Amino acid sequence: MKKLALPVIGLVALVLVVIACGGSAPVPTPPPAEEILNAADEAMSKLNSLHIDATMVVTITSEGFTAPFMAMTFAGNMQNPDRVMGTGTLAGPGGIFPFDMAVIGDTTYFNQEATGWEVVPSDQTFVFDPLRKAQPNPEEVQDLIYVGEETVGGRPGYHLSGKVASGLVNLALIGQDGDISCNVDYWIDQENSYLLKMSLAGNTVLATTLSGPVDISMTTTFSDYNKPVTIEVPDVSK
Repeated sequence: MKKLALPVIGLVALVLVVIACGGSAPVPTPPPAEEILNAADEAMSKLNSLHIDATMVVTITSEGFTAPFMAMTFAGNMQNPDRVMGTGTLAGPGGIFPFDMAVIGDTTYFNQEATGWEVVPSDQTFVFDPLRKAQPNPEEVQDLIYVGEETVGGRPGYHLSGKVASGLVNLALIGQDGDISCNVDYWIDQENSYLLKMSLAGNTVLATTLSGPVDISMTTTFSDYNKPVTIEVPDVSK
């Protein structure tokens, strides 16, 4: 009987090893979606501070026309448990208006160049609460599912999706007082469970002179976790 050449013997041995080992290494199974979100809620609650960048667009359809009704940007720092301060722009039919905003506990402060810092009445609070954006609040999320693994800002993250009531968005300023159902997506860091990104998308119907369907979308990204931040109460005496 002829002897097998060494390369052939080596190839056969390699195939046997692969078969014995079951082929490629198994892909790790991610934790359940609820467990990932609960871990994010706990991790974010323990942070001392972080930075947020948010954008929101409100689009209205009236009399057959669809157009942006309001657009907002906001960038600021948060200091747990109940402080945030930053700057942004608010764009609407009347133009683009830069602003400063601060939230200290239950009080919202608003500053424009023409007025200076003012306390915003509770029934006229700003269109969104940035403090709640940094807390997933798992008890508010329904139909939560695991979407997959995605990278955000160079960090490997878990992508989750579900539904949440629009208590995260105050629509009273645009003529809508009730909650609406929003689709919510979270991107959560696989290593430390920090919230990397969050998006909301929903719709409602206005009952004002601009009555019609309204679509709302918001995206918030998070960074600079635990970077030293000091936020003071604005001086409203000026």
